[in-house]
Amino acid sequence: MACGGPEETKEESGDATSVEETTTEDLSGMDELALDDFQLFGNIYLPNDKKPQVITTDWGSTEIRVGDYFGIEILSAGISVEEFKTQLAEDLVYTIEYIEDSENLIIYSKSIQGSDIKPEVHFFMNYEGNGELFEIRSVADESFTKPSIEKMVKSAKTFKLN
Repeated sequence: MACGGPEETKEESGDATSVEETTTEDLSGMDELALDDFQLFGNIYLPNDKKPQVITTDWGSTEIRVGDYFGIEILSAGISVEEFKTQLAEDLVYTIEYIEDSENLIIYSKSIQGSDIKPEVHFFMNYEGNGELFEIRSVADESFTKPSIEKMVKSAKTFKLN
């Protein structure tokens, strides 16, 4: 097993073989936070350099902020990455450039053509648990740097339901 890389575990169940991918990310500098008080009944690892601020929004998502560089939102009954990409394509203001594009995760930058406004970097990913699709994303009304987004993605990948 390579440190930091994916590890595949296979289980035989009747005629079908399921493959579960787990990551062995280095979680130093992060602490686990239980989200049971926010009706998510799961855990996530967050940077431990500042105290996290966690709220339930009016629309039912859980928003987690750490300092001014980290802001993620988790929503149950979410939409798929493909549906989100369709929403981005319909935006008439921003030009979207995909930095990373996979089945369950996109990292993208939003910019306004011909403007001096610095591009925003965001991410959107899916997590499936207990038969439900969750969306985990950067807080939409904030602008983040690529290194901040990379920390958020690392954290988002640790989200697990109990």
